[in-house]
Amino acid sequence: MSRQVNKIAFAAKDLRHGSRSRRPRNATANSSFPLSGSHDRMNATRTMFAVASLVWLVSAVVTGAEDKGLSSRIQVTKYAPRNASFPGCTQIAFSGKTEIVTTGDRLFYRTESKSPFRESPINGLKDAHSVVFNPRDRLFYATDTGNHRLVTFREPASRQLQNRLTSLANTKLQRPHDIVLDQSTGWLYSLNPDSSHLFRFQTVGKKADSLDLSRHLGYSRALTIVNGRLYVVGSSVGSVVEIIDFAKQRYKIHNSFWEKEECCGRQLAVDRSRAKRRRLLQRLLVRPGRLRHTG
Repeated sequence: MSRQVNKIAFAAKDLRHGSRSRRPRNATANSSFPLSGSHDRMNATRTMFAVASLVWLVSAVVTGAEDKGLSSRIQVTKYAPRNASFPGCTQIAFSGKTEIVTTGDRLFYRTESKSPFRESPINGLKDAHSVVFNPRDRLFYATDTGNHRLVTFREPASRQLQNRLTSLANTKLQRPHDIVLDQSTGWLYSLNPDSSHLFRFQTVGKKADSLDLSRHLGYSRALTIVNGRLYVVGSSVGSVVEIIDFAKQRYKIHNSFWEKEECCGRQLAVDRSRAKRRRLLQRLLVRPGRLRHTG
């Protein structure tokens, strides 16, 4: 860190003096000499690179300090499995002591945290992405993404599927990726990622409606519920849609996560600082004509 600070100090010194005209070594204080156009351009170039170096070095020091601070509070441990690995896992779901991992064509489960995971006998799945448990009907709901459907089952230890849903609210399911449950209302939510059709339903799809978000979102594959509010993550456009009232088709669009200050805490300041430094550096490198040599 001290070496980087010293580099910044030297760069700052060079920045302060880089634009000044340099006298030849044998010139006296009263000597006069002409400044050529090439000499002016050289000083302007030197100033530009001094500023760019200063910005880069400050960014490196601040980023290093941020990363060090964050890493000191993060602990990473291997949760499961203890041996080998899951083949292409996409999600882990919890229901009481039961844990279910989706791994494409297979589900793995266990009913005790100390036990090893077992492969579920449920077959016929294709690129399954997520699972959620609904305590109201005591069913697990899984997105069988590659088969364009939702399936339900009672127990991961049994091969029997209870229901197979290929449409909701008169709209065909097309590679549904995520499914979540609002515990307070009992509504389940799922999503067609390519068309950005959002579904909510109860009683195994008998009661369902949809919300078309295609005007605002492109490819979208993730849902989450926080404090009773449903959020849809627009993966391809970098937007998040907050559902205010599904029945009234009311929602709020957050075009980038740093625009909504209350959602990100400390990370918001980090991202804004980095973005500001990047913009400054880009202006210096792309438009050097804005630097003015004062002689």
